[in-house]
Parts: sequence; C-alpha cells; structure tokens
Amino acid sequence: MNPTLRAFAAAALAALAVLPAQAYETADGTPYLLIPTSGVIAVEGAGRIQATSQTVALEDDGEWYLVRTDEPDQTELVKQLFPAFRDVTFPRGSMVPLD
Repeated sequence: MNPTLRAFAAAALAALAVLPAQAYETADGTPYLLIPTSGVIAVEGAGRIQATSQTVALEDDGEWYLVRTDEPDQTELVKQLFPAFRDVTFPRGSMVPLD
C-alpha cells in the first residue's frame, strides 16, 4: 500500500467512533449486532459533515462480517444474500453539516 493511502486509511480509522453494540436475533435465531457508528467527513468546498449510522455485524459459516445498511440498496443486498434478515428492519443513517 502506498504511504499516502496508508496515512489516509489510518486517519479515517482514527476519525471513526464506534460505540457499544446491541445484540439481536432474527426470527430464526440468527445472531447479529447493530454497532452505532459515527464519523466526520471533510468535503472540499462544503465543510465537515457528520455521518451517523448503524453497522451490522453478521455471522456466516463461522466468519463475522461488518456491513453498512444505511442505504436501501445495501439493505436489499443483505436480505438477498442472507434470507434470515428478510424481515429485519435496519435503521437509516443520517448526515448533518457541522460547518
């Protein structure tokens, strides 16, 4: 990884705030977590924006995955790939200008 990209990735991770997760189960008992996630995005010419959402942690064949579901197309993909989540309603994300 080039040094600029490595520095950007480190800064992005440092700016991301993750709060304690809440554990849930689907109707068939499939466990998942909702992790409140918040980050500040600097947009050139537009200032800073705070993005707040829920990151979903789900398990498949012994592996855990982190998935964003704050957009309808992301939610639909999760429901197609993981039928146990068909009836789960995921919270929407939000973006608020800070400047």
